[in-house]
Amino acid sequence: FPSHLLFTSASGELWKMVRIGGQPLGF
Repeated sequence: FPSHLLFTSASGELWKMVRIGGQPLGF
């Protein structure tokens, strides 16, 4: 399992949580 794919999915989940929470973190 490619580590970069895991990182991408993890970042996507984090970004969705950030968007849902309405708290932009600057990235």
